[in-house]
Amino acid sequence: MRKIILKWVLAGTTIAVITGAYGVYRYREQQMDRLYASAGSPQAFEGTTQAQAAVRKLGTYKGSRSKQMLLSIAMGRTPFR
Repeated sequence: MRKIILKWVLAGTTIAVITGAYGVYRYREQQMDRLYASAGSPQAFEGTTQAQAAVRKLGTYKGSRSKQMLLSIAMGRTPFR
């Protein structure tokens, strides 16, 4: 009986950890998308301070996705142009 309870507790803990990790990942992705939209908007190419701050903040994220977003902004290849 104890082994069955332990298995259920471990299964529940595993599911909770995986769900939490996915939530953190999605939150990070949404924040990056929001910054990319702000920095890549047509007004951003006019040098607004909000767009500059968004690019700086986007630069603090690690990973290939943020680098790709920054390169797209620098080359003017945004979905808004």
